[in-house]
Amino acid sequence: MNTLTKLKEKANLLEIDVNMLTLMPMHGMKDKSKEVRVVCEKFQRSLSEKDWVGCIVLLGKIEEFEIYYRNWLIERGEEEDEVLKKMHEYIVDLEIEIKKRL
Repeated sequence: MNTLTKLKEKANLLEIDVNMLTLMPMHGMKDKSKEVRVVCEKFQRSLSEKDWVGCIVLLGKIEEFEIYYRNWLIERGEEEDEVLKKMHEYIVDLEIEIKKRL
């Protein structure tokens, strides 16, 4: 399997995890996760177009959401959850692979 296909699969998994967050009824997180889902869709397009610089910019927006979500969990007295853990793994893997391509 080539690197681009692997990147697309990781980006798709990231979008699935963000979609899980849109199901959360809590105020603020639902709308924010919908915004990030749009970023994930743009990210998928940038991968297809091999726009690596664009991917890095969009990945930065997803990383900002990761920080937002982590802080949101902490405010509620939670350390981490499964979605955050997987999201972080996807982001790190994508970042490493994309930087290799630049």
